Amino acid sequence: MKTPVLMLLLVSLLISCDNTNPVPDRTADPINLTAVQKQRVAQDNEFAFDLMNRTMADTSDENVFISPLSVSIALGMARNGAIGVTKTEMETALKMEGLTDAEINEYYKLLQTTLPDLDPKTRLTIANSIWYRNSFSVKAGFL
Repeated sequence: MKTPVLMLLLVSLLISCDNTNPVPDRTADPINLTAVQKQRVAQDNEFAFDLMNRTMADTSDENVFISPLSVSIALGMARNGAIGVTKTEMETALKMEGLTDAEINEYYKLLQTTLPDLDPKTRLTIANSIWYRNSFSVKAGFL
């Protein structure tokens, strides 16, 4: 008696594991990048590995989770408001040398509009903002 019941349960289990509506295995469409954007991807990757290596060196005995992309985007926003030596140093740290403000901003815009919808199996939400004190004067064009 136990054997037929066990067989019935096993067959039921196997049938229930069948997926009649599999998710299509879709490869994400490639993003068409300009030469400048390809250069920026390489620079951003260099920044990401540099950031990760420095973070690991400073916190080798701790669990740390950071997003190099989020750091890059946030500092890229702050860089838009910088001038002079500060701006140059930020560009050096972010590996952005040789690019114009428009090229950098267009790259970040492309990332924020393309990455979240690139793969239907994943979900990506990017949210960064600039906060400042009311006593601090900010140029209207920056905001």
